[in-house]
Amino acid sequence: MLKPVKHVLLDRKDVFSTLIDNWKKTTNPVGLKSSELTAWSEGLNLPTDTGTIIYTGGLYQMVPFINAFVAGLDRLESSSVGGAGFKVFRALSSIGLDVSSAYAALTAGDKKRFGQIIVNVVSLLKKSGVEVSYLGADELYSGVLFHDMGIDWIFEEQAKAVYGCFKKHGVKKVITMDPHSTVALKMLYPEVIEGYDLDVKHYLEVLDPSLSVAKDSLKGQKFTIHDPCLLARRLGLWKNSRALLAQAGAEIAEPVRTRNFTFCCGGPIENIAPKVSNEITIKRAAELKKAADKAVLACPICLANFTRVEAKTGLQAVDLLEVIR
Repeated sequence: MLKPVKHVLLDRKDVFSTLIDNWKKTTNPVGLKSSELTAWSEGLNLPTDTGTIIYTGGLYQMVPFINAFVAGLDRLESSSVGGAGFKVFRALSSIGLDVSSAYAALTAGDKKRFGQIIVNVVSLLKKSGVEVSYLGADELYSGVLFHDMGIDWIFEEQAKAVYGCFKKHGVKKVITMDPHSTVALKMLYPEVIEGYDLDVKHYLEVLDPSLSVAKDSLKGQKFTIHDPCLLARRLGLWKNSRALLAQAGAEIAEPVRTRNFTFCCGGPIENIAPKVSNEITIKRAAELKKAADKAVLACPICLANFTRVEAKTGLQAVDLLEVIR
């Protein structure tokens, strides 16, 4: 007779310790090497010194690895092992899922998909007449997750390192890829860096719909829109994604909670409370699916969360940069 599995809460200190250890080794919480973060740019021959850079912050590149990490945490929480007295990697290994092995097992298609999203924004910016540089291996993670977790000393240290790197390369203007990095560089860095003087804009503030998007290229296709919380509420950019989709001729079906009254995707707490995050994501996915079977969003954290529950919800989540051309 099988014994019932006892569900034990994961020791959050182990999760924090793992993320901090990764940061100490690689300057990012997932532990990715610079070669993995910069792989998307191979063959593009992007300059490094125009004064205007595309800043990825590493988040899109991290999405497949975040999903593997969260899957491991979720499995750990549902096991009898629990987290007390274990480092996360050791605990995951003891139930048959070593995160480092999970990373290695990711399909090339996953990495290619999220890397292509960054390639696409560079192409769209060029169509809008904006040439960008890329710092490549010198680009540093923004530190925003540590701010979200309340580990302020790491966030401040990382912010100063990022700013120092920008000044070293003569960066004056920064075009960001995601809402989290944008809020960090535009709103949070000035609070911890004296004399902060960078011009930071999200790509949605820079793209010209009439130049960057082929008219009616999405005609006949129906999407609902999930507005990422930071993008809509803190940055006020919910109109911009709709302008791009309208130029492409897409049919837009608004969900119940939308624009600056949007609802959370379940992130970024997935790294420390995967089950709670999962419940929120499923609830939001159900709202979106009532409007349409396919949801467009513009945030790697949202994309990570919705792709993890796609099999359960039937909602197909795609990034805005995957559909506009």
